[in-house]
Amino acid sequence: MIKNKSQQVIGFIREYPWLNYWGPVCTIALFIFITSSIPEPPTSKITIPYFDKLMHGIVYGFLGYFTRRALSQTNQSLFSRYAGLFAIIFCFLYGVSDEIHQSFVPPRETDAIDLMADALGASIGQFIQKCIHNRKS
Repeated sequence: MIKNKSQQVIGFIREYPWLNYWGPVCTIALFIFITSSIPEPPTSKITIPYFDKLMHGIVYGFLGYFTRRALSQTNQSLFSRYAGLFAIIFCFLYGVSDEIHQSFVPPRETDAIDLMADALGASIGQFIQKCIHNRKS
């Protein structure tokens, strides 16, 4: 039974290959949106200096990694050629929308340093993906 279900999932992904690339991007974006909707996330009680900035960088690093991976697989030569740049722009704009979203969730507020951590994390994430991709090629 389990083998049959896993074969169905694999078959579904093969039928819709874009899901393999864009699925992680959408999942991470949804995770960011949901955690931004929590008034006081559990990490707010951690007293390590700049821990929230580190978390922003890590999460957006994953978003940058998977966004570049997805863009590099597109048939549009412009997006695949400049996948890193478009990944950073996309992640930055998503970070802007996340900060705006947080401004409507009391007691959360917008923070330009969070946005810088988002952009830095996305830049590092897409760079790691580029290095891994170039190593495989």
